[in-house]
Amino acid sequence: MKTKEKPVTLLPCPFCGQTPDGLRIRVDQLSPEGTSALIRCDNCGSSTDAYYHWNIRKSAEVAATAWNRRAPQTQQKEENESN
Repeated sequence: MKTKEKPVTLLPCPFCGQTPDGLRIRVDQLSPEGTSALIRCDNCGSSTDAYYHWNIRKSAEVAATAWNRRAPQTQQKEENESN
């Protein structure tokens, strides 16, 4: 039985607030055995590291998870001020 795949959902850029329509998922086929994926903001240029996996969907999912894990800029500011 096939499982239904969820589309990758991106949160706004944590640095400039760019909405997800201004974010790009870049996927490169490195070899027959693997791909890399990263998320990049077109507005400020911030990006995730490149994540490698043999499955193209999995590499994009891992990059999206890393992008979404970052705290918004206002939250980071508050944490730094409390230290």
